[in-house]
Amino acid sequence: MLKNLNHLTRIKSLLSLKQQKELYFFIILFLIAAFLETIGISLVIPVLNVLSQENPNFSNYPFLNKINLNEVSKNELLIISVFLLMCVYTFKVLFLSFLAYKETKFLAGIKSQLSKKIFSIYLNNSYSFHLQTNSAQLIRDIIDIRWIMLAVKAFMLIFTETILL
Repeated sequence: MLKNLNHLTRIKSLLSLKQQKELYFFIILFLIAAFLETIGISLVIPVLNVLSQENPNFSNYPFLNKINLNEVSKNELLIISVFLLMCVYTFKVLFLSFLAYKETKFLAGIKSQLSKKIFSIYLNNSYSFHLQTNSAQLIRDIIDIRWIMLAVKAFMLIFTETILL
């Protein structure tokens, strides 16, 4: 665990201050995504309750006690519950799509920034450095930035899955 924390600290040190702030922003977005996942799953059971029973019992759902559902017909209740479920899932899909877009953009920015940084270091080295170093190794080092990007993505995925547990 300590070794993984050391890797995380090293990866974080490669990020700019703006990217570190964006990483914290993603933590908030992942918390919202976890909340939406929970709401989406928890709404399925009451909808199934409405579908499967002639007179649905909502006494197990304390948040519904404030609403008088005894006066609503089964068809109206079914329409309302399915509409609510569709609205929540539509919002969830839109939010998760937005999150995936922002995450991809963030990771591409990391890759671009680190590639530029390494490339500028190589450009500013002396002529003798370039004579002594194989150009294929320099190109490989610039291209291998994707491993850092994948490590950041893996951290974000592990964090997301941990929140969902």
